[in-house]
Amino acid sequence: MKKLFKWLFRLLLVLFLFVLVLILCLNPIAKFLTERQIRNQTGLDVTIGKLSIGLGKPTLAIENFRHDAPPISVGRFSSLFPKCACNTTCRRFGRRESI
Repeated sequence: MKKLFKWLFRLLLVLFLFVLVLILCLNPIAKFLTERQIRNQTGLDVTIGKLSIGLGKPTLAIENFRHDAPPISVGRFSSLFPKCACNTTCRRFGRRESI
């Protein structure tokens, strides 16, 4: 019985550490996935300087968002958005429902 509690404690400790690391690495993971998703859907090269997701409040902030046109285009353009923020108080924010 003592051995079972030791293994259960270790399992809970590993699970807790995994969740903690996931929370600490949330912004870099979200930044990477956002860049990849935009690149896949639009075909444009995208770089995001900083992306932060608020855990306590439903906020999303993006700094230094830059996208470039593909090299095949006639006039190569580049857009830079220095700062963009989105705040919402919608109760449906976390669920997959249309607003």
